[in-house]
Amino acid sequence: MRETLLLIFVVIAMQVTGCATIHTKGKPTINRTDATGFINRPVTVDKSVMTYSLFIPKDYDPKKPWPLTVFFHGAGKRGSDGLFQTEVGIGRTIRRHADWFPCLVAMPQCPLKEKVFWDKSESIIDAALADARTNYSVARNGFI
Repeated sequence: MRETLLLIFVVIAMQVTGCATIHTKGKPTINRTDATGFINRPVTVDKSVMTYSLFIPKDYDPKKPWPLTVFFHGAGKRGSDGLFQTEVGIGRTIRRHADWFPCLVAMPQCPLKEKVFWDKSESIIDAALADARTNYSVARNGFI
């Protein structure tokens, strides 16, 4: 009984805080290109698999081109989980007001290495952009 109540509490908390934002069209969400919400996308960078997060609007239609926005988090959100960077800035706002963002939003994560910042992380940025452009309908000029 106690475990059931705890599970119910966790599920409700996830929905209220926006953690459960991945929507699918009846299929699993692992690396699918037909899911919407925050999707963790694996990319290979320098022979290592890294994860970036991609927000896909609920009304995403692959038949039309979508603008792509890139969000660069601050130094405190570096890591490799692909999630930490979505909890601040634009990610936090998207969780509260997803309808304000009629665009794809790529959120790469800067590696957690001493003295490594965005100026030395071009490869993860390039890999995230290439993945988004390859697997989603991204407008060439950035506008609809």
